[in-house]
This record gives sequence, C-alpha cells and structure tokens, in this order.
Amino acid sequence: MAYLEMAVSDSLKFYHDKSGFQDKAVFMHNTRQYICPEQGAKPIRKRDENSLEVFPLYKDGKLYGAIQNGVHRFYLRETGKEDVLTGTARFSHVWLLQGDQWKLSVVLSYDH
Repeated sequence: MAYLEMAVSDSLKFYHDKSGFQDKAVFMHNTRQYICPEQGAKPIRKRDENSLEVFPLYKDGKLYGAIQNGVHRFYLRETGKEDVLTGTARFSHVWLLQGDQWKLSVVLSYDH
C-alpha cells in the first residue's frame, strides 16, 4: 500500500463504468478495504500481456507522460485453492512524469 500511495497522484481521477468517479482518498480507502483485505479471499487482477499498449506523451520534444491501455482479468484467490476467474475489463491510464517519479493521474476502467 505504501508504494501505491506514492505512485498515485494526489489529484487522481478514477472513472469506473459500474461504480462511478473516485478521487485518491476514495480510491485508496476502497483498495484497502476491498482489494487488500487482511483476511479471507482476495480479489486480484492479471493483465493480459498481449493487450498492453503504451503511448508516450511529449511536449516540445520532452517526455512528460504516457497513456497505457490494456485488458485485465479479475480473479478471486483463496489459500490452498486455484484462482477463480470472476470477470474481465479494459483500462486506460494516464501516467505523468513529476520530477523523476511517474504518477498515475487518470484511470478509466470500463467494459466490465
């Protein structure tokens, strides 16, 4: 969670086709509560490696960001059991270079 906190922009805009808009505070809260539970089954996602596309963003010849598109699959993981596929979705991310750090700034999560 510490890495995620650092990698997500303070001005995050997250748009989800089923659950609406989230800012960073709501996104981090929901991630802690629903994605990274301390006990029980854990939802995970695996990116379809063949679907990943990355497009650099330049201003005046200088790299300032990137657009990342792809498909990921959602699974439910329980100790001692095979992961169970629960769904798929598409994503588009805008990453911005702030100093020497990449920050996730915009997320579109759709086609669930």
